[in-house]
Amino acid sequence: MQKKEEKHCVVFGLNAIRIMLVVFLLQVVFAEGQAQSSKNTRYIPATDITIVGKVMPTANPYYRVDTAKYSNLPKRVLDRLKQSAGLAVAFKTNSLFGFAYFTRAKVNGTIEANFFAARHSY
Repeated sequence: MQKKEEKHCVVFGLNAIRIMLVVFLLQVVFAEGQAQSSKNTRYIPATDITIVGKVMPTANPYYRVDTAKYSNLPKRVLDRLKQSAGLAVAFKTNSLFGFAYFTRAKVNGTIEANFFAARHSY
């Protein structure tokens, strides 16, 4: 006995069409943003502007503490002092840039959520 060949027809639901439309529009918006590059973009090294969060001036601008001066500290402590966690760069810009940052942490058995959003346009 021969098997009947079944033809499968893919029918998109309304939700699938909406999702495809949103994805398409996001691709268009992203491509538009990539196409408009500024000819007068200027990049400045972080070492030339204000770095905050350092304990003291160091030979390496991204170390928080001068590890050569305090070489008698345990290796694990020295390794952590070489990390740039806790440092920040302070600057002003005329860039049109938006971002959102969300963190979640469990503190004393309760979940604390922090949300930070910013939109810069000067």
